[in-house]
Amino acid sequence: NTYIKLLARIPTDTEVMGRIVIIILSLISIRTFATGQQGELIIFGGDTLQMTCEPLETFLRENEPRERLHIRLKDGCSTALWRGYVGLWECRDNKLYLIDIYACGDRRLSIKRAIFKDDEGPVLANWYSGPLFIQKGKMLKYNHSGYDRIYEKEIVAGVDKGEIKDIKTYDNGVKPSDNGFSRDPEDILTKIYQNINWKNIPKLSKDLKLYASFQIGENGKLINTKVDGNIKEVYKAELSNVLDSFPPVQVLYSRGEPSLEGWTMKIVFSKQSKREYVR
Repeated sequence: NTYIKLLARIPTDTEVMGRIVIIILSLISIRTFATGQQGELIIFGGDTLQMTCEPLETFLRENEPRERLHIRLKDGCSTALWRGYVGLWECRDNKLYLIDIYACGDRRLSIKRAIFKDDEGPVLANWYSGPLFIQKGKMLKYNHSGYDRIYEKEIVAGVDKGEIKDIKTYDNGVKPSDNGFSRDPEDILTKIYQNINWKNIPKLSKDLKLYASFQIGENGKLINTKVDGNIKEVYKAELSNVLDSFPPVQVLYSRGEPSLEGWTMKIVFSKQSKREYVR
């Protein structure tokens, strides 16, 4: 209704309409991708842990419209909980059970009886086949998008129609033998400034900005490097040279594979930067 009222007030100007479409598409993208989501809860090995997957969604998609089951499932609760609930699960006797469902994650607001009217106790999740991603320990990396985060340990359980078929445990993080440069973004940024050869660029009359984008490859080298900015090529060339010759960085592993971490960093060519980092 909000979108309908908004569009009704828009003049029929093509450029304005185009901007509105972009705004609406951006809002949809933010809802889908750009916000970190609250995880499910699961009892595993006697511990209550966070799970970064949503087994109940398979059931809800098969029973649309979901608001017919409970009104709380219609519009979500916040940007961190678009699905409108947090499920409590348990792995027991090699099976996955749904113990409870909390509206908006509030344990005082159980809605399980409304959705599973004939099941007062734990419900075997026989509708679900797929992996369970169970997190344990300290968080090592967080991106403000969906479940894009890495913990010290991750348990991956393969489920087939509610039955747990296999379990793998991963130790995530930087390998003890990795002596690469610090993966801390602040340390990388400082090192970029320190490696700029200020003798290669013209005398500065004003501050100039570039944006350096890159990923850390599986061997620690910076890959997919890109330099953007509307300034002279000499600055871009110097920054590109710094990125290409950057020392190997520590590699973060997740689920047994290198995590291709990436950043975009603002680099300011200024008199102050030169005074602070000149070599």
